[in-house]
Amino acid sequence: MTNALYHTGPFDGTVMGASFNGMPTTPLLQPTGVRFDPVRINWLGSTNRETQVMYVWHTAPAQVLEDTRGTQIVMGAQAPGSTQFDYPVLANNLFGFKFKVVTGYESTPKIHLAMESGEVHGTIANWSTLKAINTNWIAEKKIRVLAQWALQKSPELDGVPLFLDLAKSDAERDALRLMLARLEYGRPFFLPPNVPPVRVDALRRAFDATMKDPAYLAEAEKLKIDVEPLPGEAVAALVEQVSRTPADTVARVRAAMENK
Repeated sequence: MTNALYHTGPFDGTVMGASFNGMPTTPLLQPTGVRFDPVRINWLGSTNRETQVMYVWHTAPAQVLEDTRGTQIVMGAQAPGSTQFDYPVLANNLFGFKFKVVTGYESTPKIHLAMESGEVHGTIANWSTLKAINTNWIAEKKIRVLAQWALQKSPELDGVPLFLDLAKSDAERDALRLMLARLEYGRPFFLPPNVPPVRVDALRRAFDATMKDPAYLAEAEKLKIDVEPLPGEAVAALVEQVSRTPADTVARVRAAMENK
């Protein structure tokens, strides 16, 4: 989708993209097939920051994070570039866990059906998404949250291990920060390059206004969706900063991601 929009447009602001938040780091980490420069993309904004949670069904053979070092856990995922895929693979190759990642699911609800049937043990999703679509699982203890992936702990998950705390060296921390940066722009929207600047600015301001609109916020609250927006300029600055990640850190993470 990003390749197509980047090269074929339209370039008038009438079509926007909504990608995985891992898309801006794909040229660094999984460049095969990438035909876009994320720094040249016109970022409109992100609807929220994210805390990703790794969770398993209550009958899974491992119920705490440390147990997954010695017990294989099958994780459902949509595709490479999603946190559902990238984070377990990184955990395996940097920290010695034993997650088996199965891709090809259309959506998180489809993965949840696979969890209920025993086809997979667990997955990773945004904490707000999990609360929105399966609140009863949390209340009825049908799932066990193994870890949270974020730059800092969520106050709602104080007792859940922060994966970043597993890092024992600066190199490991830098590698994790590269992969966690995407959560700061958890739900990004963008336009291709070459859209007239006046149109980009108008749509950015419209995005900002939407994030404050009472009707939008009321609908988000009704659906239990967190709203913690980031303006397009801030998303663009973060993407540009990530693009300058030192080569040794990129190489370390890329090697881990390629060693599947």
